[in-house]
Amino acid sequence: SELSRRLQGRLHDIGMNLATHATRKSPSNPNEPSTYTAASRQILELMSRYIRLFNLLTYASFTRSHRPILTPRGMRRLVERGLMTPEERDVLVDAAIPATQRQSAILMWMIQLFVEGRASGHILGGSGFEQQTMEKFHVIRAQYGAIGDELQGRMPLAYAHIVQVLVDLI
Repeated sequence: SELSRRLQGRLHDIGMNLATHATRKSPSNPNEPSTYTAASRQILELMSRYIRLFNLLTYASFTRSHRPILTPRGMRRLVERGLMTPEERDVLVDAAIPATQRQSAILMWMIQLFVEGRASGHILGGSGFEQQTMEKFHVIRAQYGAIGDELQGRMPLAYAHIVQVLVDLI
């Protein structure tokens, strides 16, 4: 659907923003490309793992065929496959949120990783870059919320208001 594509696009935007602003070390030979510093590479790899985990948990919360991922056995399999650590699994399972909202915690981890990467100097860029990237995170939250609303078949709020007006008139 269009909402899923937009969500995927914003996740790609996050990865691209971080990859282009991560600190690099210059090669001794000017004909060779620069490489990421060890710390910035670690941030990028963790962010990419969080993005994959976010995607899995998001779609597992929307579709019955993927819902087994949210079960204790499914969460253990995610650890076995290297998509999350045992500590992360424990945090998600023990959190006071429904299993179908665990992706919200992952999104917060992604935001925190970005903020800490910027504060430590491993992700560069000015305040405009930070504002734009934070906006992408907020759009991601809105997009997965919109997918859930669309799947539940909720009617637009304006429709509910017009029906209320018509009922009041009659």
